[in-house]
Amino acid sequence: MAPKRKRSQARQQQDASTEASLGSQGSRRSSRRVAAAATAAAAAAAEPAHNTANPSHSVVDHASKQGTEGRKRNDQGSASDVTATAPAKQKQKQKRARKSGSASQASCPPTLIRHNGPPGCPFVFLLAHGAGGKSESSNMQRWVALLQHVGAVCQFDYPSNRIDSYTGLHAAAVTACHVEYPTHTLVLCGVSMGCRGSVAAINELGGAERTVAGAIFFGYPLIPLPHPAVGTEQASKRYGPLMELSPSARILFISGTKDPFVAKNPQGVLGGLLKKKVKARAKLVVIDGADHGLKQSGKPKHDEAILQHVQDFCQMLAG
Repeated sequence: MAPKRKRSQARQQQDASTEASLGSQGSRRSSRRVAAAATAAAAAAAEPAHNTANPSHSVVDHASKQGTEGRKRNDQGSASDVTATAPAKQKQKQKRARKSGSASQASCPPTLIRHNGPPGCPFVFLLAHGAGGKSESSNMQRWVALLQHVGAVCQFDYPSNRIDSYTGLHAAAVTACHVEYPTHTLVLCGVSMGCRGSVAAINELGGAERTVAGAIFFGYPLIPLPHPAVGTEQASKRYGPLMELSPSARILFISGTKDPFVAKNPQGVLGGLLKKKVKARAKLVVIDGADHGLKQSGKPKHDEAILQHVQDFCQMLAG
């Protein structure tokens, strides 16, 4: 019986040790589970705490990113807008510069280029150039030489071909010419565009019969090219100022039958207007075969006849 008891006690001790071992393992596992659960709970608790502690941080960052991207897009859009509007703004600046330049030119008397006439001559001609050349051009020097047979000649230059913007400049040239030749009889002369400038100056001065004795127009450009319909604004700019001339104004028109600016029909187009619409005392001389520059086949074949008409007109002014 003793050996059986010993084996039974031994088994009991072994079972107790096994249970203790298993119990310690279970407790370790439980402690691990508890620790893991505690860690998970702490992590879970820490994560919402982080989000709720700074809820606006991520929103602010997102908004700032959106704002930055928006600003970038706006900056890019602004840059493209500036690029797109730069030509328009440049044109506006140029337009304002032209207007301010016109105003400054009109407020300052132009520089006169003087050419002496015959000794004791009573006339001075203020000669305005056309759109095709300035005062020093060979075409204008042709007219200077012709007019010098009758009187002294003064010239000046328009800053551009925008004649409607420089009527004040032409009127200032009239005043300057009177200062240079106070005792002479002033006659305005124009070549093409210069004819329009002369008409505008007479109308602007007002009471021109006391300031300007008369005017001579070599190739008045009555109809712009291509020919617009009668009554349009473009056409009225050419003949409208003629209709505003004072009844006391005395004008000599010289045009050629080959001049497209009077539809190659100066007698019918320009003559008809002068007869029906213009109140000024106007005379039209038609040069057969002459073009807009009063040349024939590119040569000034009619200058002697033109000079005779100029002399006759000046004698009429003097009488």
